[in-house]
Amino acid sequence: MKNTDVKYLEPHILSFLNNEKAMNTLHDIRRGIERELIRTTPESRISNLPHPEELGSALTHPYITTDFAEAQLELVTPAMKERKTTFDSLASLHHFVATRLPDNEIMWGASMPPELPSDDEIKIAAYGTSNAGLHKVRYREGLANRYGKRMQLISGIHYNFSLPDSFWEILHSHIGSELSLNDFISERYFHLIRNVLRNGWIIPYLFGASPAVDKSYLINQEHALNLLDDETYYLPWATSLRLSNMGYSSNEQSFYPTSFNSKQEYLADLCHALTTPSERYTHLNGDQQLNASVLQLENELYGSVRPKIVSEQLRSLYAMCHHGIQYIELRSLDNNPLLPLGISEEQSYFLDAFLTYNALASSPELTDSERELIARRQELVATEGRKEGLLLPTLQGDRELKELGSTLYIINDASCVMVR
Repeated sequence: MKNTDVKYLEPHILSFLNNEKAMNTLHDIRRGIERELIRTTPESRISNLPHPEELGSALTHPYITTDFAEAQLELVTPAMKERKTTFDSLASLHHFVATRLPDNEIMWGASMPPELPSDDEIKIAAYGTSNAGLHKVRYREGLANRYGKRMQLISGIHYNFSLPDSFWEILHSHIGSELSLNDFISERYFHLIRNVLRNGWIIPYLFGASPAVDKSYLINQEHALNLLDDETYYLPWATSLRLSNMGYSSNEQSFYPTSFNSKQEYLADLCHALTTPSERYTHLNGDQQLNASVLQLENELYGSVRPKIVSEQLRSLYAMCHHGIQYIELRSLDNNPLLPLGISEEQSYFLDAFLTYNALASSPELTDSERELIARRQELVATEGRKEGLLLPTLQGDRELKELGSTLYIINDASCVMVR
């Protein structure tokens, strides 16, 4: 990364960018990819067959599991430093699965679901009779009863990203932070997340790949989509229906906003949502969900980006409280059905540069009014992002999308970030 007329970075960060040792640490960025896919028949209908035994146990396999539905695969690469190794791993998982699917089954490459049957015929993922397996099933039954099975079948790509400890150590020293290194790293990840929320509209604008949906997804839904053909509805300027209000979203959670201004505020808000009964869900019986709280588990929290930590001993809320943040999960990426893996290495270069910039750029705390503005901006880009002259709301008033985008230049070779 080289410093070339970077106007939206603070002076101490500009001098940090000129530190060759600091920049060399970026070779050790770790990235991992999770891709969700649906097993379908040749007629593009969701499969009604169980998870193939040849793929291993969906409960315990570290790299091949299921998401919400029995027919919804999730392929998970380890977090690795070498970009090519990450993509080779994802390609190997695809090949392994493709050669072990039942005859005539294929992997659906798009984010919005294929033709869907009635809800009763959509099978929730099964994980056996162990306590852990039954717990996962009950959680998914809660998702089905709260949000409907169709929404849960929307698939996407999650991009897991972490900057190396050596990077944080140098930045910690360079800034002269009085926080412990562990607390400093956590706070800088929340710093990154706030900027991803502000600038994240560019992800669906550049990489959105779900402007249309099968009509079976819209059963019993009011919508303003246009009819494309006998089977398909769409919006003419849409980039990502998956990220729109008719996609993967929760109205109930919007009444319990989660702060990303600090680790303490985030954990307090998350704990509140995990322990506060929701009037919308208290009518559900104990065998229809894990509990009646706004969130059954931490994973139920929707959003385009999450702080994350890996812990086998502690649930994530407690692990994050004691050990801080290890990485972030970017969740706003559509499956690109025109790419064999749904995502390309070129796209990964952009994402690394984008996320690194957001870790370094100025990141004031988010106010309630800015959060509302960010939500409106994402909805506009998701539903009208390709419309010429589209205006997006900002704290300084509406600005044309192209004008707003011109303030953010990210040179996509992972060696330079420039903002004008």
